[in-house]
Amino acid sequence: MAGVQPVAVTSAAFQTTVGAYPDSSAPPVQPWRPSARAIANMVRRALAVFTVMESLNGEAHRHIPGYHGGMAFQINFGQIQVARDLLWPGLFWNGSLILSRLAWVAVACFLALAASVIFDRFDSTKAKQPTPKKRNGAFANAAPATEAMTPRVINVHLRPLGANSRSAAFGRIFLAELRLALQGLHCWWFAIALGLPVAQFASPLEISRGPLLGAAWIWPILLWSGMGTRESRFGIRPILFSCANLLPRQLLACWLAGAAIALLTGSSAAVRLAMAAQRSSLLAILAGALFIPALALALGVISGSSKFFEALFSVLWYVGPMNKTPGLDFTGAAGGLRTPLNLIVYAAITIGLLAAAFFWRARQLRSN
Repeated sequence: MAGVQPVAVTSAAFQTTVGAYPDSSAPPVQPWRPSARAIANMVRRALAVFTVMESLNGEAHRHIPGYHGGMAFQINFGQIQVARDLLWPGLFWNGSLILSRLAWVAVACFLALAASVIFDRFDSTKAKQPTPKKRNGAFANAAPATEAMTPRVINVHLRPLGANSRSAAFGRIFLAELRLALQGLHCWWFAIALGLPVAQFASPLEISRGPLLGAAWIWPILLWSGMGTRESRFGIRPILFSCANLLPRQLLACWLAGAAIALLTGSSAAVRLAMAAQRSSLLAILAGALFIPALALALGVISGSSKFFEALFSVLWYVGPMNKTPGLDFTGAAGGLRTPLNLIVYAAITIGLLAAAFFWRARQLRSN
């Protein structure tokens, strides 16, 4: 059962120390320097998290005995304690609170208008075409009429495939899918992708299989989101669908390429678990590495767009691995004693997603 659990946190960090400056009646003015905490506080102010927490904090002081201040919002599926005497009536809307929220609405409108100026609805065909230059009143690159009307004869010779080529076709398709996923990336992307496994190997085991593995599996999200959607985005569905044995080769190779990316980015955490002889956790990582590309492939084939997977996976990643929610943590870090059960569940979900992707692609092949 999900709930909001008040957590007691010391409030000494928010108190002002009196008499800390003996030589002056006021503390020296320090220049404001942006920090991660200051930026996070600014974001919380924009989302009204502080406003709600301050209101809840006041009610908690009145109704919870021994409450010393501080609380946190979290997702909890375990046993929670409910403060029965605490009844929060909601926010008290006064003029300053309304003005502060309207100010953030104005900021949001400004950002939306600024983004609309450069937003092209993901249309890559609006690139400016080069304009041919004129020379002596005519186009410089214009071909003579006789040359344009002369047909060109191109001799094409097709060589039949041998038995060895057919046997090695799946391996080449797998490598081609892997190259398609990785092409066009900058060197810094690969540097971070390689740095995350190094950090997993050098960090403590709980951090390696927890936050670092979660960071390693959100980094290639744009690679996985292209699975099952490239043929629609680049308009090559007629060419791809005319290939022989498309279902057992191309679709399976695409899924295995995505699984290889997940295994490579989480390889160090898996090695650490193998060294610690935690077999169930190791199998949980393997199940997660197979689940992610299966989800991307199924959503990509069915929807034909990468946006569905990107939105759903981002939410699942935040609620699951980042908040260690049991059952939703596909890395297995929050499974505990339920890790074997979660392993079976994610394996079954992976098989179901692959079956849905194959079924939908077969339906597309029949309709084309």
